[in-house]
Amino acid sequence: MTVPASKKPSHRQRRVGATIHRALADLLRRRGTFSARLTISEVRLSADMRYARIFIHAEGPDDFARNLEALAAARKDLQKALARLLKLRFTPILSFAADPHFERAQRLERILQSPKVAADLAKSQP
Repeated sequence: MTVPASKKPSHRQRRVGATIHRALADLLRRRGTFSARLTISEVRLSADMRYARIFIHAEGPDDFARNLEALAAARKDLQKALARLLKLRFTPILSFAADPHFERAQRLERILQSPKVAADLAKSQP
C-alpha cells in the first residue's frame, strides 16, 4: 500500500485520514494499555480507502517495539471500534509502521550538534 510520491492524496483521503487519526488517538488514550509516549504522526489511506497505514513514534526503541506488537495484536479490535465510531461504507484495514520523519530529524540534530559542524559554523561567522 505505498503511495507514489507524485500522487498526492485527495481531499477526501486527507479528511478521512484526519478523522481516523483523531478517533484512533482517542481510543488509544481511553484504553490506557499503550505507552503515554506513543504518538500517531500520520494516517495515509490507499486510493480506494480500504487500507490505512498509521505511522507511529515512541520515545525509546523498547517502547516502540512493545507498542507496535500491542497495536498489531489489537488491530482487529481497533478496527471494530473505529467502525462503530465512523460513518464510512468500509472501515479501512489498519497497519502500523514507524514514522521515518522522527528518525531523520534526530539524525540531522546529531549532525548539527557534532563538533565538526560547530567548527565550520564558527569559521563562517564574522
